[in-house]
Amino acid sequence: MVEAVIDSESRCGKCYSCVVACPVRAVTITDTACRTLNDRCVGCGACASACLHGARTVVNHEERMEKALRGGGAYALLSPAFPGAFPDHEVAKIIGAVRSLGFVSVWDASFGADLISPSYARTSRLERGETHNGARLPAIGSTCPAVVSLVERYYPDLVPHLVPVVSPMLAASRLARQHGATSIVFIGPCPAYKLEAGGEHGRVPEGAPDAVMTFSELSHVLSSRGVCVNEAEPAGLDGPFSGAGRVLELPGGAAIGLGLGIDPCGSGVLTVEGAEECLRAVQAISRREIHARLVLMSFCHGCVAGSGFPAGSGIWQRWRAVADYARGRAARWGSGGNRLDDMRVSDLEAPDISREFCAKPVSSACPGPAHRQIVQAMGREVAKAHVRCEELDWIVDSSFDGICVVDGEGTVLRVNPAWIGLAGPVQVQEEVEGKCITDLGASFPVEAIQKALADRQRQNLVWEARGGRRVLISAVPMLDEVGGVRRVVATARDLTEFARRKRVHPQSGGFVPSDSDSSDMVAYSQAMEHVLELVHKVSHVGSTVLITGESGVGKEVVARYIHRTGERAGGPFVKINCGAIPETLLESELFGYETGAFTGAKREGKPGLMELAAGGTLFLDEISEIPMGIQVKLLQVLQEKRFVRVGGTRQIGVDARIIAATNRDLVQMVKDGLFRADLFYRLNVIPIAIPPLRERAGDIPPLIHHFLAKWNRKYGRDREISRAAREMLQRYSWPGNVRELENIIEFLVVTVDDPVIGHEHLPERIKFGRATAGAEVYVSSVVPLKDAVEEVERQLLQRASEANPSTYAIARALGVNQSTVVRKVKKYLGTRAGQRNA
Repeated sequence: MVEAVIDSESRCGKCYSCVVACPVRAVTITDTACRTLNDRCVGCGACASACLHGARTVVNHEERMEKALRGGGAYALLSPAFPGAFPDHEVAKIIGAVRSLGFVSVWDASFGADLISPSYARTSRLERGETHNGARLPAIGSTCPAVVSLVERYYPDLVPHLVPVVSPMLAASRLARQHGATSIVFIGPCPAYKLEAGGEHGRVPEGAPDAVMTFSELSHVLSSRGVCVNEAEPAGLDGPFSGAGRVLELPGGAAIGLGLGIDPCGSGVLTVEGAEECLRAVQAISRREIHARLVLMSFCHGCVAGSGFPAGSGIWQRWRAVADYARGRAARWGSGGNRLDDMRVSDLEAPDISREFCAKPVSSACPGPAHRQIVQAMGREVAKAHVRCEELDWIVDSSFDGICVVDGEGTVLRVNPAWIGLAGPVQVQEEVEGKCITDLGASFPVEAIQKALADRQRQNLVWEARGGRRVLISAVPMLDEVGGVRRVVATARDLTEFARRKRVHPQSGGFVPSDSDSSDMVAYSQAMEHVLELVHKVSHVGSTVLITGESGVGKEVVARYIHRTGERAGGPFVKINCGAIPETLLESELFGYETGAFTGAKREGKPGLMELAAGGTLFLDEISEIPMGIQVKLLQVLQEKRFVRVGGTRQIGVDARIIAATNRDLVQMVKDGLFRADLFYRLNVIPIAIPPLRERAGDIPPLIHHFLAKWNRKYGRDREISRAAREMLQRYSWPGNVRELENIIEFLVVTVDDPVIGHEHLPERIKFGRATAGAEVYVSSVVPLKDAVEEVERQLLQRASEANPSTYAIARALGVNQSTVVRKVKKYLGTRAGQRNA
C-alpha cells in the first residue's frame, strides 16, 4: 500500500488533534497511540498538519530526489503555486534556487492544465441524459488526487464518473519525458500527489514523476544545503508557455484554469472546494441530487491552502504571491538552455493523457465508537485541552489576524508576527514586547487599546496603516473581580485584503466579492444582514420569490446569489427583462412557439425561456411591466406548473424556480387595476425588500474599496482614494444607489491622473449634494406625526447601532441616557439587538 503519512507511535501524545482533523476518519485510536489506516487515507495531509508532537509526518521523497539528481538529466516540475511557498522572495530567485540543486531544466507544470482542458471542455458540453465514460452525468473532475482517492476508496460506484484523464501533474510529466527528461521531480503543495505518483508497493502510472516533493520539503532541502533563496542567482523557466493554467490552484480557479470560463454555473460546471464540501458533494452525486454536467472538486480551498507549504506564511500572503504570478507580474529571465517557453502546448506533440481509474474499497475496520465519541462529543476542544503553553504560543504566532496583549498599565505583554506585519511599525516583536504603548510612537495603533483601558469597554476602530491599508483594530478588556482592567486583548485585521478575497459560506452572516465573480455583493450593514438571513433560508427551497427595491440596489445580484447557493446551482440562470421586450414578442420569448405560429417565426419553432430555464432559475426582472394578457398565462404557469407554446397544443411541464423583481409598488398597482391581484399573491410567496443605499450607510466604505479595486484591475490602474473624498462619498444620498456609486468610482479611476483620488476630483453633485446624515429630514408623503417621529427614531438608532459598539456609546452619540437607548433599541430593533449592544 502506498503511504502518504508515516506514524511514529512513540511520539504520539494522544491529543486527538489528528482524529478531529481527518475528514475521512482514516485515523484509528489504540490503547497506546493514534494510528493512520493507510487504505482509508486520501493523502490530504490534514492529520500531519494538525499533529503538534511530530508523531505524524508526510512521506519524504528527498532520497528519491537525490537519486534522480545523481542520474543526470533531472527536470524539476513546479506547481504554479510555488511563489506562495516563498511569498517574500522574487519568483526568478526561487527558480534560481531550485536550479542550483542540480536540475538541468525547471518547468512550470501549469501547462498540464492546457493539455487536459480539451477533455474537460468536451465533458462540460454534454447534454443532460448523455453518458460520460459509461456513467450518467455529472462527471467528476480528476485534477485533485485527494478527490480521486476519495472516490476510488469510499464511492467505488462513482469511479466511472471520474473524467478519464490524468491530473495536470501527470500530463506535464509525460510531456517532459517526451522532450528529454530522464528523471522528473514534481514539487507541489499537497502530499496527495505522492499517492498519485505511486511507489515501491503500488502500480506507478505511466510517465509519473520519480519523486514528489512538497514545498515544505523543498524549503528543508534548500536550508540543509545552505541555499538562501534571496541570494540565489535569478533564473527563468524552461518548458512551453502557459497562461490560464497558472490560476488553477487559486481559490475558484479550477474552471478558469481548465478553459471553462469565469461563469461555471452558467455553463453547467459546478466548482466545490474544501474537504467537508467535497464529501457532501460526492454524497449528493451518489444520491443523484446534483444536475450539473461537470463537478470540479478540490479538497482544499485552492491548492494555496494545501498542507505542503512551509510554516510561517499566511494564506493571504500565498494567495497574493500566486495571484501576482498568474497575472504575469513576475519578470522572466532566460536560462540560456534549450528552452521551449516561446511555444504553446498546441504547437507540440501532445502525450497520451488518458488514465483508467479503479475501485479501491477500504478493507480496514472502521475507527470505531471511540473515534465517534471524540469527534462528536469532545470535538476540537479535546485537542485544545492537551496543548501545552509553548504550543499555545505556536497557535498565536500562526494566527492570520494580528494579536496584541497588554496589561492594565498599558505594557505590551505579547504580539504575534501578524500584528507586526499588519498594524505595527517597522519593528520586530522583541522591540515591542515589554514596552508601554505610549512609548511606541504614532505609527503603532494604540487608540483603541487606550480607550479600552480607560472606558473598560470593547472598542473598534479602523486604522490607516502603512501603504494606505485599512486595518480593523478591536480591543477587548479583561476585568478583574473589582472591575479593574487586568488585560486588553487587541486584534488587527486587514480590511483591504479581507474585502477583496474572502468568500463567505452561505450559512454565514454576510459575504463579499471575489475578483472573478461580478454577481457577488458587499454586505456589512445590519440592514443587509437581515436581508441575507432571509436569503439563506430560502435559497435551498423552491418557493417563488419577489424581490423589491429601488432601481440600482442590486435586485439581480440577490437573485443570482439565491440561484448560486441553492440546489439548482448546476442549472441555468435565465433572465428576462419584461420591460425591455415589446408586448407582441414577450409571450413568444417567454413561452416559445410552434412551427408556423405566426408570420416571421422560425420554421422549426423555438423553445421559450421558461423551457431553457429547466433545472435552474427564471428571473423575471421588472415584473410590473408585464402586460395584462400575459399575466393571466403566467398565473396559470405558477398554479399548474405547466404551459403551452404559442400556436401549440402540447402541455409542457415547468421545472424552473421563479424569481421576480420590481422597483414599483405592486400593492398600489393592484389597487389601481394595473396588476392582477391573484398574480401578485402567487408571486409574493417570499417577499425580499432590498433597502436603498442611503439606509445602509455601513455598506458605503467597503463598496467604495470594492469598486476601486475592480476598476483598477480592469483598466490597469493603481488609484487610491483619500479620506476626505471617502467621507464626502459617505455623506452623499445616492439616489441611484449602488449602481450610481459604481459608475462614480469608474469615472474617477478613468479620468483622474493623480495616484490618489481627492475630494477635489469628485463631481459637483457629490460635493454639494444632499448628505445622508445631514440635519434635514426628508419626507415623501403625509403620515401621522407619531408614526413619523417613531420612524426617525428607529432610523437614528439603526445607524447609531451600526457605528457604535455598545448602548453607552450610542447614548453618547445621540446625547441621551443609556437607559433611554436600551428601551428604544428593544422597542424598534428587537430584544436581540438590545442584548448585543448592551
